[in-house]
Amino acid sequence: NMDIVGVKSVAAETELLCALVDFFRSVGLSSVDVGIKVNSRKILGSLLPILGIPPEQLAGVCIVLDKLSKIGEEKVLEELKQMLEIDPVLIDRLVSVARCTSVSELEAVVDDVARGLSESEAPMLALVAEAIAEMNELLSMLSECGVADYVLFDASIVRGLAYYSGTVFECYDRLGELRAICGGGRYDKLMTLYGSKTEVPCVGFGFGDCVISELLSQRELLPDIPPRLDFVVAPYGAAML
Repeated sequence: NMDIVGVKSVAAETELLCALVDFFRSVGLSSVDVGIKVNSRKILGSLLPILGIPPEQLAGVCIVLDKLSKIGEEKVLEELKQMLEIDPVLIDRLVSVARCTSVSELEAVVDDVARGLSESEAPMLALVAEAIAEMNELLSMLSECGVADYVLFDASIVRGLAYYSGTVFECYDRLGELRAICGGGRYDKLMTLYGSKTEVPCVGFGFGDCVISELLSQRELLPDIPPRLDFVVAPYGAAML
């Protein structure tokens, strides 16, 4: 695993994702082979109240949306309609947010949602705009670091675990034949569950060694490391066994 503790800004996410790209390049995997999908739970969390969904249901909504690529949109809609007691039209809008594969597409969906808001509800859009601005900042920093070809925005990436509080990301093989290579995100509130009296900014990821080994093998990039004997340890008496 790789984690950065104590940094609030998306500079931490930038460093982690650049480290991932450095690793991929070092083992011969180009942006044609692998990609990194990024999103932010802040975007979805700030949209929920506008869609009439209580913020405390964010974790449950994320668990269902995380199944989009596994069970398909139709079944996700069914699960959301069972979970949420709101107008089905609003649920369709929620799923339309998860379909977005660019920030500009997301902004267009948000603008569509905004047109239906009353004057008193309009201030809620400020939190959405703030979350989108943070995502744009991350994508800009990644571009400046020269890794933009590996990265794409995908609003369906929410990660199923409840402790994620901001940016989330997953690495995948471009052919879509394997499970996620790695995944992670920001978890600023997690330390409070273990006794911290204040929130501690944290962001990190876990890596799947089996998946990357399979991918390297498929691409014929797995190095040939012959077995080697360095030491032989032999006991010379029963007491040493």
